[in-house]
Amino acid sequence: LQMPPRQPGGATMPIATLPSPQPAPPAADAGAGEGQAAAQMYMLAQLAEESAQTAASAAACIVGAESDPGQVAALAEAAQQAASRANWAASTLASAFPESPAGAEDEWTASLRLVTAQAAEAAEQAALNCRLQATEIVNKMAAAPGGKSKVPCKWFLLGQCRKTICEFSHDIQDLQPRPLHKKRADLCHYFQKGQCTRGTACPFAHGQEELAEINRIVTGLKTDKRFHMRH
Repeated sequence: LQMPPRQPGGATMPIATLPSPQPAPPAADAGAGEGQAAAQMYMLAQLAEESAQTAASAAACIVGAESDPGQVAALAEAAQQAASRANWAASTLASAFPESPAGAEDEWTASLRLVTAQAAEAAEQAALNCRLQATEIVNKMAAAPGGKSKVPCKWFLLGQCRKTICEFSHDIQDLQPRPLHKKRADLCHYFQKGQCTRGTACPFAHGQEELAEINRIVTGLKTDKRFHMRH
């Protein structure tokens, strides 16, 4: 799809105004099916327009969510879903209600088609902007010390993560076992609750036995360090 002209700051140009619902024509002039078709077309156009507004709102809000990777991911996903709804509405309108030959379509129907197409394009552009901003924010977080979560994404491990931007790790390296001498001498609260998803890659001790072993190793390393400093 060709995107609509963009305004400064990445915003899309406003789409055409949705025309008022067309009243059902009298049964004498047209069958009841014509009025039903007009109502269905209007609902599809309305869905496309509302979805475009949702995508645009998500793109606008993502700037204020830079410190929360979960919210960034949720906004990017919301924008993508809204764009999908708008595109579905546009494609359904085009396939279920084919365009009449040139000049044979009334102004109301032609206007409805224009609004639906523009809304789908605007939603797609907003979702793209949202996705690009989210990727940039997540990359900045990952570059900062301790910025990117190392908690594995359980859905990614199952091959089922469908998030546009996931706040959890998709890096297989984050599943590598962590040597005991690199673990912190603190108990993992999530392990105690049976909720730790990091397994042997967790930086905290899993149980009292492992904690005791970590303390023993750390004490030994400190002793060796003091010995070498004296000699």
